[in-house]
Amino acid sequence: MNLLQMFYEDTDEVTVEYGLQQICELVGWTVFGLSAYFATYMIPTRQPPIPYQITAAGDVILDPALNHPKVNETFPDLALVLLAIVAPLVIQLMFALFVRGKKIDLHRTWCAHTSALGTTLCVTEVLKRYVGRLRPNTYEYCGFSLELLRCTDTDDDW
Repeated sequence: MNLLQMFYEDTDEVTVEYGLQQICELVGWTVFGLSAYFATYMIPTRQPPIPYQITAAGDVILDPALNHPKVNETFPDLALVLLAIVAPLVIQLMFALFVRGKKIDLHRTWCAHTSALGTTLCVTEVLKRYVGRLRPNTYEYCGFSLELLRCTDTDDDW
């Protein structure tokens, strides 16, 4: 029994070509998942103008839907990554290794997770960039000036 047969124990005949095919598939889905996400940053974000209205008396009226106070991060990014990405992946890898007992399931689980994660992140980013909806705290986030009638924050991340 060679190394490939030990890893792919659920197949009858394992060849070097089969092992290379599996490695190429693993690398391919990983590259797809990463490139699908990072490719979205080449799409320009549609950013509508900051809405305001000037009355006849000269008062500036801001959109109340965008005038909420800026709050600190409500759910840390690290916790989101751990709970939504790492934990399900680890649980399924452990299930594949210890419950099913087939090492090929590790390969299948990894390919499924990278392709699903890449596709999900890609679709989410594309929709966010296409819609370009302003945040509820836009005025405070961008440092909107009532005198200049524009955002004063130089950071374009808002």
